Amino acid sequence: MEELRILAERAVSLGFAGVKMKRSYPLVEALQTFADVSTKLKVTVDLMGSYPDEFLPVAKEWQQVGNVLCIEDPPPKRDALDDYRRLREELEIPIAMHLHINGAGARGMVEAIAADACDVFNLGAGSTHDFLGPAYLAAEAGIPVWHGSAHELGILDAAMLHACAAAPNGTYPSDILSHQRVHEVKE
Repeated sequence: MEELRILAERAVSLGFAGVKMKRSYPLVEALQTFADVSTKLKVTVDLMGSYPDEFLPVAKEWQQVGNVLCIEDPPPKRDALDDYRRLREELEIPIAMHLHINGAGARGMVEAIAADACDVFNLGAGSTHDFLGPAYLAAEAGIPVWHGSAHELGILDAAMLHACAAAPNGTYPSDILSHQRVHEVKE
């Protein structure tokens, strides 16, 4: 957990209010490590469709730590809208759905909205058009969004930031990650 403590301290020192993590650590301990550094540092937990058996008791432990911003893509099936909805009913932590998880694009988004399956959408990486169209659709349903990323650089980062600013419901932290790129050329 020392590695996570250092990461959390770095995030706080750089002014970040949140981090995103995959399911690669014992999550209760990881969340507590982040909370010990700063109670203001919120964590998006991306399960990538791989929640464990007996997920609800584990997620309720996360609730007790109190620093989870949302849980992204917990159910293992792409079209598990009933599972998403059930998790929303059982947990206080918002449930997020990656738009591309269901593979059906805008139609899948409409189905998820109609099924009351999520609190938040990760609209993934892509063009400004790919982000803004679904963002406005989600806004009509009162659902916040964030912009995903794939470690883009420069001009595309700027375009993604502008797209986020143009989405009135783009209120969750976006995955725009190029700040991680560091120039390390030595003489």
